[in-house]
Amino acid sequence: KVGKPCEPVHAEFAAWQDWEKPDCSGSGLCERRRVVAKLNNECGEPPAGPLQQTKRCDLLCHPQEACRLSPWAEWTPCPSPSAQRFRARSVERPPANGGRAGQGALN
Repeated sequence: KVGKPCEPVHAEFAAWQDWEKPDCSGSGLCERRRVVAKLNNECGEPPAGPLQQTKRCDLLCHPQEACRLSPWAEWTPCPSPSAQRFRARSVERPPANGGRAGQGALN
């Protein structure tokens, strides 16, 4: 007696879970996972692909810091009525961890 041919049932993954918070005391890596939602039968395709993914997310461990500029210095003295005066400021803290760059002129 000959049996029926196998009708394939292919494996399927569930959706990825959300990314976990990073390990800020160590690697700075985030992970997410998924599970096999449906198993294959003897003639179906098994699951293909990872059950876990890892990515760098150490920027989440260290907050972004925008560039901070100093206040403007006083104007230089004017030695003559036709001379030009100047004033300047400096970068007190450069941007860090992807923070916003400084805005405006330094002099």
